[in-house]
Amino acid sequence: MDLGIGGCSFRSNDILKLGFQDRKNLIEMLLHVAEQDNEKFLLKLQNRLDR
Repeated sequence: MDLGIGGCSFRSNDILKLGFQDRKNLIEMLLHVAEQDNEKFLLKLQNRLDR
């Protein structure tokens, strides 16, 4: 199944079928996205508080 979010395309997969390196890459990508989302949220919050 392909899921499109914000112009990105995602495919559902059974992670048990992924190799070690693929799992590691997936986790690193998810953590990177979460860090970016948190940074955006905190910047928006700071901008609102500064108003």
